[in-house]
Amino acid sequence: MDRLDAIDRERFAALAVLGGDPLTWDLPTAAAVWACALPAAEETVAHLIQRGIVEPRGDDYWMHAVLADYAAELLDGTSR
Repeated sequence: MDRLDAIDRERFAALAVLGGDPLTWDLPTAAAVWACALPAAEETVAHLIQRGIVEPRGDDYWMHAVLADYAAELLDGTSR
């Protein structure tokens, strides 16, 4: 996660509120969770895809359960 900037890291962690195993969502949902416009959400999702954290699945996006758990730890402040 050190290779992500602060905004992308915060947004990655915030995806944990969506729950699920594995974690899936669409772009409008991500924008709502992140309280940002769709273009900003698209940019963050693109960064997460480039880093191999998120995978596109049709019109949705997917994150492995291990990464979703890590996002939850970051959100809770329990990760180091």
